[in-house]
Amino acid sequence: MQVGKAQENVKTIRDLMQRWKDDPMFVRCDDSKSEGLLNVRDMPEKKRGRYEVIEKAGQKITSLVRDCQRYFNAPEQSEDWRR
Repeated sequence: MQVGKAQENVKTIRDLMQRWKDDPMFVRCDDSKSEGLLNVRDMPEKKRGRYEVIEKAGQKITSLVRDCQRYFNAPEQSEDWRR
């Protein structure tokens, strides 16, 4: 039962991280007349949004890892657990 829950947590962590990979942070300009290749006008907003998504996902990932730690009764100070 605990191994199954841990596996679900790992899958959830992978899914959270996959979103970062699938959604590009910077995109090319749609307008071929613009000076640069990247859309710099939207960069600050995109960075803010991405940071929020990563921050929330990081909190969720930390929670899931702590759950796994409890499932396996792993001591927090253990060097093996920290790797």
